[in-house]
Amino acid sequence: MSSKTTTVTSTLARRKLVAVAAAASLGFVFTLISFWPGYLSSDSILQLLQARSGQYDPWFPPIMSWIWRFTDHMAPGPLGMLVLHNLLFWSGIGLLVHRTVRRPIVAFLAILTVGLLPPVLALLSTVWKDVGLGVSLVLAFALLLVADERRSLLGVVLALPLLFYATAVRYNGAAAVLPLALWAGSTAAARLLPMPAYRRSIGLAVGVLLLASIVALALTINGQLAGGRLPETFRAIFVQDTVAITLATGGRIPSPESVRSIGARWRQTVTDHPGAYLRYRGQTYALLLGIGSAPVCYPFQEGTDDPKQIVPLPSKTSLNRWVMAYLEAVKNSVLFRAWLYLVLAVALPAVAWTLERERRLAALVLGASGVLYSLPYFFIAPDCDFRYNWWTVLAVVLLPFLLPSRLEEAVRSSGT
Repeated sequence: MSSKTTTVTSTLARRKLVAVAAAASLGFVFTLISFWPGYLSSDSILQLLQARSGQYDPWFPPIMSWIWRFTDHMAPGPLGMLVLHNLLFWSGIGLLVHRTVRRPIVAFLAILTVGLLPPVLALLSTVWKDVGLGVSLVLAFALLLVADERRSLLGVVLALPLLFYATAVRYNGAAAVLPLALWAGSTAAARLLPMPAYRRSIGLAVGVLLLASIVALALTINGQLAGGRLPETFRAIFVQDTVAITLATGGRIPSPESVRSIGARWRQTVTDHPGAYLRYRGQTYALLLGIGSAPVCYPFQEGTDDPKQIVPLPSKTSLNRWVMAYLEAVKNSVLFRAWLYLVLAVALPAVAWTLERERRLAALVLGASGVLYSLPYFFIAPDCDFRYNWWTVLAVVLLPFLLPSRLEEAVRSSGT
């Protein structure tokens, strides 16, 4: 390579780095100012109270409340967690775009396009465990992509705490972490094993071990923080299923029972009426995915729910009012219909796989993560809130960056 070519390449790299840093910083600041100091739902308020008291209820992820306890000392209320979650998100987007996009101006616009997309921006406003899971996986995926392409262990090591946090804040997050953990194991095996023989099998085994370790650690730490108490989330789902099936079949609604008897009654009810169970679960999942013409179920938080004034209420600045009006106008559009993202989470990796080999494995991992996170909600969704779909949405908006690089060349050619 000539010195002139090297100079041009170096200059382009510096410009791209500046463009990525500027776009990520701009998006980060815009989000903070728009929603300052962050929104809290009733669930978020309860988590904040636990963070301040140090008494953790396993119904909510204790690890998130424990971290919130520290951020609350530095920036009281939602602000500390709002900053933390947005820092993870915009860093992850910046790292991914820096790795996958060549032209500085395209990188700059791509970061802001993704971050300011209504279903993405809307949830960055609120301190939720679903947001904690999503932003952690964005950065973890970007780190694993770098690790895979550079055959670096550092990226894998840095991604592991993020995979742990995603699993610890939502136990069903393990389904989303599974493909990423397998990819991390394969990347580590490729780096550590000089000979290709058995590398794939060993890599998969390492990935399974990583996932098992992450899940075990999440359960252990959350259990210790909660004083050994177990979450009763499934109890609520069992009750909902049992009541819905009973109403559908004309039976008698059961009275309150112990945890063990609730589980037994649920199993008996589902066994006796499998059709009613599947219909109810199907209807709930369809609402979650936004199928049909009904309004999207709870698309985003519109402010802080705090009747007791535990934290300062967000200020209604002109920018905040403009952003919320923008989100309000599109909240029932196709942008908030999760079924579209579930379809694209399958279709886009297939496109990447057939076009060329460069990043098709990364696309497959990301798409599988989004799909695997969504599908179990058919059975476990307690309600139809859009936020349960957020990681699937994020996975899909990141997937285009993994399509063949010649697509960028085609875009550039069409503009000349």
